Amino acid sequence: MVDKDGGDTVAEFMLGMVETHPSDLVRVTTEKFNISRQAVHQALKRLIQDELIQASGWTRSRRYALGPVRKRIVALKVAADLDEHRVWTEQVRPQLQDLPQNVLSICQYGFTEMLNNVVDHSQSPEATVWVTRTPLIIDLWVRDRGVGIFHKIRTECGLASEHEAIFELTKGKLTTDPERHTGEGIFFSSRMFDDFTIISGAVDLLCHADGAPWSFEEREPVSGTSVHMRISPESSRTTQEVFERFASAKDGFSFDRTRLAVRLVDFEGSALVSRSQAKRIVARLERFREVILDFEGVESVTPAFADEIFRVFASGHPQVHLMPDNDNVQVRQMIHRAVGGLRAQRSQ
Repeated sequence: MVDKDGGDTVAEFMLGMVETHPSDLVRVTTEKFNISRQAVHQALKRLIQDELIQASGWTRSRRYALGPVRKRIVALKVAADLDEHRVWTEQVRPQLQDLPQNVLSICQYGFTEMLNNVVDHSQSPEATVWVTRTPLIIDLWVRDRGVGIFHKIRTECGLASEHEAIFELTKGKLTTDPERHTGEGIFFSSRMFDDFTIISGAVDLLCHADGAPWSFEEREPVSGTSVHMRISPESSRTTQEVFERFASAKDGFSFDRTRLAVRLVDFEGSALVSRSQAKRIVARLERFREVILDFEGVESVTPAFADEIFRVFASGHPQVHLMPDNDNVQVRQMIHRAVGGLRAQRSQ
């Protein structure tokens, strides 16, 4: 049931208001949607039957609260024969019964991909996984005591720092074991969940499904890697929708699109001025057909920086379509200057 303005459903509204209106939930819901008390009680009855809301007392002393939190924590010995799908089926999925299929599929994809990464990459002797479900959110965690994902990428890929490893990871198609992995699991999972966070070393790497670029926060160093995935049970997102957003039919719907937060290369707080910075941005981009370069938070770039991306790289890789986004006037001027140089070069 939806209000006249097409806003929250009655059920969603009650779940959001029950903690602040435990004794007058029916009244505030009736006033919000301008519907009968009988209609509100019918919706409330369904929420109680589904254990999303619990009731206590009778008649005038009737009070409501969020339903019981479902939580499961499991310690695992990590070995080559650890089956992530068995852990999902036996330990995690029972806590997520009655979820919409689209949300359940996202949870299954993200959880199994992250646990498989622990088995194949972490070098950890053990892992801990847990799931927490409330009427409003689902939290999945996968934690190991291994070498740390950013450290692993830095050493295996020969990068100068863990910050460079973070930037490469956000591009997608990055793996330290190409024979068994495609480098897609983290990229796609980060776009499926409402919030996706990797905690490792001295950095928290965050991604939000609302389209905001990756961001990171410095922290006290921690060992191993923790991945936190959060999603609303009411999410309308689907795995197929996310796959199709970053794939095209030209190559059998393979992963050929990506979006980069350009400001992540500026992890030292310096301006984007050098060709070496630009080269870090375009590294491995030849693996994609379309690349959105998100300049949100970038106030200026130099002609050399823009030239390295939009003339030098573009000239050598004409099959890659570079698309700037969220660029301000100054950045746009530098890009247009570089693109003009590319056109002049091609016309010669």
